[in-house]
Amino acid sequence: MSVLNVGIDLGVTSKHEAQIRDEEGKEVHSSFSFSGSIEGFDTLCAHALKDAPEGTKLRFICEPTSMSWFPLAVYALSHGHEMVRVKSQRAHDLREYYSKHRKRDRIDARVLSLMPVVDRDSLEEVYLPDKLIQALDRRCRQREKIAKAIASAKARLKSLYHWVMPGLTSCFEDPFGSRARAFYAKYTNPFKVKQLGFSKLTLFLNKAGRQEMNPELPEKVYQVAMEASNLYESASEQIDFDEIQEEVECELQLLESYKKVQAKVDAAIRCLYDQAHPTKNIETISGISDTLGPVFVGIVGNPGRFPSQSKMRDYSGIIPKQDDSGERSKKGLDITKDGPPRYRRGLYLAADVGRQWDPQLAKIYYDQMVHKGNCHTQAVCAVATHLPARIHLILKEDRPYELRDLEGNPISKRDAKRLIQRELTVPEEVRQRTRSRKRRRRRREGYTQSRVRGLAELLQASRFA
Repeated sequence: MSVLNVGIDLGVTSKHEAQIRDEEGKEVHSSFSFSGSIEGFDTLCAHALKDAPEGTKLRFICEPTSMSWFPLAVYALSHGHEMVRVKSQRAHDLREYYSKHRKRDRIDARVLSLMPVVDRDSLEEVYLPDKLIQALDRRCRQREKIAKAIASAKARLKSLYHWVMPGLTSCFEDPFGSRARAFYAKYTNPFKVKQLGFSKLTLFLNKAGRQEMNPELPEKVYQVAMEASNLYESASEQIDFDEIQEEVECELQLLESYKKVQAKVDAAIRCLYDQAHPTKNIETISGISDTLGPVFVGIVGNPGRFPSQSKMRDYSGIIPKQDDSGERSKKGLDITKDGPPRYRRGLYLAADVGRQWDPQLAKIYYDQMVHKGNCHTQAVCAVATHLPARIHLILKEDRPYELRDLEGNPISKRDAKRLIQRELTVPEEVRQRTRSRKRRRRRREGYTQSRVRGLAELLQASRFA
């Protein structure tokens, strides 16, 4: 069966551009523009298969541009054609080779149509999960975006209070608890706190929170407000505290609305997760909770699409780069970052917790810190490279994970924790050594940069002397 390669430069708001070539890379038909509708796809197929032998199959090749590839993928797979994607960096590198100083849709389509001839291994077959897995994955992405929005809103408020009332947020045990938010909403102006007085402030703070109040809190807050009042006593021309109070109220309303939406999304994720993975066996892996479980299930989908555990690990992009030439082999290179960032972030978080409960993961972390001299982050990344194999096996066989000791024998969770505390706990002096080495390197780099700046200033001064 012959195959025609159809390179498609996807347009988000404009028409798509296609170029058709045979398996040897020869252009079969002229470039073709089409819309992202069923009529446009039908017209493209008719144009590509014109004068082609009976049974010719089309291979659509595109970059993962937004979600514009999804309708095309659904059409291709439902009509018996093949759909593959090329990583944007690979397409960019080949485009630079063919046309370094020009970028046009037609050139992009040409590059994509030639990719099977130039680098067949770069082609990635499109995986379309079922609607349940897709919904779960999209909801997890939505939760991540909401979490970032909440963190951003909190950062804005903290930044504002750093200069409006320096030291205020550190007075509260939870800077964004109910008691702190109630105070922000009413007393951003330090002069209002001064006018309120210490006793009434204590009564207000006591009523504002649900939990028992720290008896030292009113004194801390009142002292911060007094210092801010003294600082801005003669700054009425520069600061409008009433306007700042309204700004804070808007930020608090945004924060409250984000949290309400987050709760709604969390409920949807729990419902979808219960249907997609009812056994919850993935949560038996140390470090994976009911928060990270849906993330991994949504990303992996069908574990059978990864032919081996190494492919699952490669997909994460958390493996280090390789640089071997002759007898030279570089070690300690950066990771490839060739997969979804959410996947790597989840693996890192799970590895940081899992190494405290799983003896085999703890042994990897211990060796990295004690014997190889790596810092905490490098050691956790090394642990994270071993998690995809566990996730692949548990999801594929849908069975609970079993903790094992260093000899491979089953072990209880309590005994595993004792083993780690007894034999695999990193000494504090080792942690201090890796931290101090990092600090020395930073000081050395800072000293070098300051010397460069100093020399540049001297040269600049000598030019105008």
